[in-house]
Amino acid sequence: MANELSFNSLLTAFAVPDKSDWVSVARDETGLDDPLEKLSQYLAENLPVLPFYDHTDLTAIKYSDRYSLPPVEDENFNARYWENVPAVAVANPPDANKKALAHLAKGAHGIFFEQIEEPDVMLRNIDRSVCSTWFFVDGNTDATIATNLLHSDSSHNTHLLWEHTPAKPDQFVAQSGNSRGLGVNVPRGKDVVEEIATALTRAVRLLDTLTDLGFAPAAIGSQVWFSLNIDNDFFLSIAKLKAMRRLWYQVMRSYGVHDFRYDDHFLHARCQPIVNDRYEPRGGLIANACMAAAAVCGGCNALTVFPDVADQGLAPTVARNISSILAHEAHLDKVSDPFAGAYYLETLVQRIAQQAWTAFANGYS
Repeated sequence: MANELSFNSLLTAFAVPDKSDWVSVARDETGLDDPLEKLSQYLAENLPVLPFYDHTDLTAIKYSDRYSLPPVEDENFNARYWENVPAVAVANPPDANKKALAHLAKGAHGIFFEQIEEPDVMLRNIDRSVCSTWFFVDGNTDATIATNLLHSDSSHNTHLLWEHTPAKPDQFVAQSGNSRGLGVNVPRGKDVVEEIATALTRAVRLLDTLTDLGFAPAAIGSQVWFSLNIDNDFFLSIAKLKAMRRLWYQVMRSYGVHDFRYDDHFLHARCQPIVNDRYEPRGGLIANACMAAAAVCGGCNALTVFPDVADQGLAPTVARNISSILAHEAHLDKVSDPFAGAYYLETLVQRIAQQAWTAFANGYS
């Protein structure tokens, strides 16, 4: 009680400052007429980061509470759950199979195969009914093989990530609710706005093609998923995932799918190690850990951390364990949406979403 009274007396004795107070002090100390403008930094064109944020920055953002991720409904998990999906190269299919089995035995929820080659060998002894299998489909992949992987068994949890939009996407509409055959690979762009606008353009063209073939938007919307690269900017990466989820939710509503929930959208995050001789050894490990934390805080549904190319000994194990440590030791699975309501993040997400939507609308035809 004493501490509570002491705190209340402090609030009574000292006024709570707001942004105008900060601007006034900054103007006096710097001599700048507009310190908010002059001291801002730019993440991209027309994407400023202000030196100061408070609750007033959220007043212009409508329905922000609608875009908070709710806790997962499955009682077997904590408030957040994401799949730990380590990457496995497939230069040698038998070797890829051994690596995949080792990852699954050590806590991975699925395997991200970086290409499709001799799938019967790659998947030997892997029970696909209890784990997810992910396949990157490039221009050299036989479409028939990819189709068979998706439709071979309704109990499978299969994801196909396409380097380019498939020529006949109707062949890859999954029959099982656990499989998704329409993964949109989001390449790196000049900035986050371009990346999201490109992703929306590819996905909406895919959606238009399928609806023209008679598929209902409600049946397709949840099967279209995105795989995004995570940047080494922690807050920008969080904002990228949040803006991507927000805009696909808006796309679904524009197609008349009003029961599509904000958390129905499936996002896959890819963390590529940053190689810089100045930070070695273990520079890639530190970068991967930071990027993976950003992906989880941004609300990814699945996470693939690629191993550090400078260390192929323990690197695959370390990359896989980053996701496990974030859940079981850092306890990032305890909170459904840790940055919901944060002044800076919410403002950044809103700006990115507005600019990406405008770029998408202007470029889509």
